[in-house]
Amino acid sequence: MTRTAKARRQDLILAELRVNRTIRVSELAEKFGTSTETIRRDLDEMKAAELLNRTHGGATSLPMGHEPALFERERLLPVERRRIAEKAVATLRPNDVVMMDTGTTTIEVARAMSARLFSNTVITNSYPVASILAVNPMLRVLMPPGEFTAAEAMVNGAETNEFIRRFNANVCITSASGVTIDGPADANLDATRLKRAMIDRSHKTILVADHSKFDRYALETICRWNKIATVITDRMPSNGFREVFEQNGVELIVAEETEVPAKA
Repeated sequence: MTRTAKARRQDLILAELRVNRTIRVSELAEKFGTSTETIRRDLDEMKAAELLNRTHGGATSLPMGHEPALFERERLLPVERRRIAEKAVATLRPNDVVMMDTGTTTIEVARAMSARLFSNTVITNSYPVASILAVNPMLRVLMPPGEFTAAEAMVNGAETNEFIRRFNANVCITSASGVTIDGPADANLDATRLKRAMIDRSHKTILVADHSKFDRYALETICRWNKIATVITDRMPSNGFREVFEQNGVELIVAEETEVPAKA
């Protein structure tokens, strides 16, 4: 089943909010060629789902320290995330040990991995990632102990980080709430600590982030760009990012729109 025009429009509204922190109903109506009443209904629905803040005549993005729950974010830009996931999985080799955190894009990576006939070991704190991968008997999945966080469907905390630091991995595949010139950042402090532990224990790190994450600030920077080997996104970022990537030896992979068609 194809996604409805409304769902796609709301995806694009959220993407717009990640670039411009304030949006107006009149401007959105003109951009999407629809009525202002339609846009108001969209914004009201998105406010109810805690995806944005409503203002008189428009909306604003949520504060840096806040991010919608995982299940609410999963419906955003799914086609783009699938393209990114296919590119990420194409970089993996048989028998690689992979560390992977929780996030909507890493869940898509797990789906792409599960569809392949490769033997890999995956260490993850994400219940959705683990559940998806466990369907494939060729994939070995290790999960750490820790405190369960329902909003992100993950475990975290001191025990989780201690477990992660026992292992070595070929690759860390990580996501972020926002991506700036300073580096990837996250709204969740516990998630940030875990990401750092995974990055430290991996030979190389791949950041998977759709275009809406770029130029978006989040509460805490995860690491500097010299810790990231590869960035995979769905749209070419601005010159400023490309210059920083080149200076730090970061490989940029752009998943072109024509390469992986939307699911029917």
